[in-house]
Amino acid sequence: MAYIKQKSERKFKITVCNGYKVNGQKRMKAQTITVPTEVPKRGIQQYVMAEAERIEKKFKYGVEESDQTHFEQYAENWLKRQQPFFKATTYAGYKRNLDIVCPLIGGIPLAKLLPMTLEEMCEELRKRPGRGGNCIKETTVQKYLETVSSVLEDAKKNDIIPFNPAHRVRKKHFEKEVQHIPQKYEMSKLMRAIQNEPILYRAYYTLAITTGLRRGELCALQWRDITGACELTVRRSRGCASGQIVESDTKSHRERIVTIPLGIWELLMALRQQQVLHSGVPDGEQPIFTDPDGHVPHPDTFTRHLRKLYKQCGLSKDYHLHTLRHFYATYLLQEGTSKQVAASLLGHADTAFLERTYCHPQDVAKQQAAKKQTELLYGKTTGENLKGMMMAVSGGILLSGMGLGAMVLLIWMGLGHSGALAAGVLGVMCAGAAGGGALLGTGTSRLGRLGRFQKYIRALGDHTYCNFQKLAQAAGKNEKFVKKDISRMIEKGWFLEGHVDAEETCLITSNETYQQYLETQKQLELRKQEADPKVQLEENMSPEAQEVLRKGNEFLIKIRKSNDAIPGEEISAKISRMELIVQKIFERAGEHPEVIPDLKKLMDYYLPMTVKLLDAYEDMDGQPVQGENITASKKEIEETIDKLNSAFAKLMDSIFRDTAWDVSTDISVLHTVLAQEGLTEDDFEKMKQNAEVK
Repeated sequence: MAYIKQKSERKFKITVCNGYKVNGQKRMKAQTITVPTEVPKRGIQQYVMAEAERIEKKFKYGVEESDQTHFEQYAENWLKRQQPFFKATTYAGYKRNLDIVCPLIGGIPLAKLLPMTLEEMCEELRKRPGRGGNCIKETTVQKYLETVSSVLEDAKKNDIIPFNPAHRVRKKHFEKEVQHIPQKYEMSKLMRAIQNEPILYRAYYTLAITTGLRRGELCALQWRDITGACELTVRRSRGCASGQIVESDTKSHRERIVTIPLGIWELLMALRQQQVLHSGVPDGEQPIFTDPDGHVPHPDTFTRHLRKLYKQCGLSKDYHLHTLRHFYATYLLQEGTSKQVAASLLGHADTAFLERTYCHPQDVAKQQAAKKQTELLYGKTTGENLKGMMMAVSGGILLSGMGLGAMVLLIWMGLGHSGALAAGVLGVMCAGAAGGGALLGTGTSRLGRLGRFQKYIRALGDHTYCNFQKLAQAAGKNEKFVKKDISRMIEKGWFLEGHVDAEETCLITSNETYQQYLETQKQLELRKQEADPKVQLEENMSPEAQEVLRKGNEFLIKIRKSNDAIPGEEISAKISRMELIVQKIFERAGEHPEVIPDLKKLMDYYLPMTVKLLDAYEDMDGQPVQGENITASKKEIEETIDKLNSAFAKLMDSIFRDTAWDVSTDISVLHTVLAQEGLTEDDFEKMKQNAEVK
């Protein structure tokens, strides 16, 4: 707590205590302040209390920021204080994220950063383009929010704000990106391609596959790190931060020893020999992975070159350099290596990240579960397969035996040994051959259908639905044939829960999925029936008109935010009127896009200037001391808002002019018709007077 002693009318001594020294004496700090003459007498006490709080915070916590400090200023100071504790790459990542978010929330005081403000920031970030022209991923948005949260958590720790608003932000649910793990045959294909590469790349990629080292760890390896035969020590990492190559300790902040296969060790020795021939014996601190001239390639070089190899081998475009580490981890766990040992080899502090990230033996259980699900969805065809085989074999035997017998008998009869008995036997043999042919055809047809059934199952995979086009490609038949084929299989019970959609475009193998399909169709039908005319209208608008309405809504949001941030009742009422008028203008523009060209000056000048004035008013209104200049400027802005409201009202009146004319015309016509029909008030009076006279 700060102690305040008044020395004169405007001079005060502020003393702060921050605990005790080892000898029992208090840690004291004193500072004398002079209250500026601009501060009125009634505000002296408030000014001194604020200064005392500032001095106390600076002495105790090393900061003097208040809850009125803008986020950007506090974030900048926070980053400076954290720099000694961050790796260069980590520091660069935080700085890069803050450069993205500060244009959105940097000018807002810490006290006014509400959860809904941060939610609006996230929504704005989601609209921004990412790689390939698509919107940035939700994981990236969450990283930006996490950076903001780190700054605000520090402010909370220093008692500048009462809570961290980032912790109260509603986060969007998103599916975690699945790690793509190469199969063994894919890795074999890659290894064959690697063997044809120069020794630098061959050694680098082979070591990555067989040790699971990170890219930065591989690039930072030095010849002195080979501490023995088939053994190396991982001490540091090399990466790129803000365009500069930097080195730091490992991700786990500790060294680890890795055993390498004999073949890889020999490959490294061959690389060393090449460097000796070109540049002489390399120094112990020279990186292992250099070109023959001793130049150290940029880490991105190995990444780009590997992508070319992936493409050359026909492997997935989703694979990257870190994929080799994923494969190594997966291979360890599938071969029965304990999680603790695997985590140690990979450089993880514990097994938690390993279990969350990489494939492990639980996948076997998943495969078994999938097999059981298959048994629930598909009928057993063992009996059908046996019947088909027996019919085909029996038919083949009967056809060949009877056919051969009939041929021999015909030859015998041709030699003059004909008779009624021979003719009868020949007839029986021909009939037997025909029956055998029919039996063979039926058996073959059954076996063919069973073969197509297995192809359909493989095409379905883990899914419970598949379109007929894909199934036709899998079976090598046309779609018409496949539709009939699958319908027969459903009738036979081969697809236990088989259904075909209403449009006959898709096979559905699960009752649950089919019910979901029916519910979806129902909802779509309801949406068609209850289509919003406004939505249809917006869809029919030109891109220019849609852009005007989008920007208009953005201006409305900014005006509303300013109104929420400015506490004064009088100015708030003026801003509320402005918000209502502008909202009505854009609602009219949405219903009648033909008036949008009349809004050009409003969009290009008036609204941007309005937002700028409101921001300036909010900033001045937040100052603890309101001098003459601030008061005069605020008054001028208030008067300007009144003028803008009048101008906006006239603009709204002008865009409603055609409607007003149409209404006036309709009223005039209505009055004329009423007069012609004798239904006006004067006519009623005349009728009443005539009745009284009579």
